[in-house]
Amino acid sequence: MENNKKVIMPFGKYAGEYVEDILYGSDSGKDYFKFLLNQEWFEKKYKGLYRVVKKLVEDED
Repeated sequence: MENNKKVIMPFGKYAGEYVEDILYGSDSGKDYFKFLLNQEWFEKKYKGLYRVVKKLVEDED
């Protein structure tokens, strides 16, 4: 997980925050990521970030 700590969310209500902090910081962070994972534009535009978020969410479930 240490490498994921360096990944910063580039947009939206969590812009500028670390992905890991968003996921573990609140229940709404996990819901937000689940929403993004279902958005085709997110996967296409942010491929690397999509993979990081998907792995973190899957590891949480």
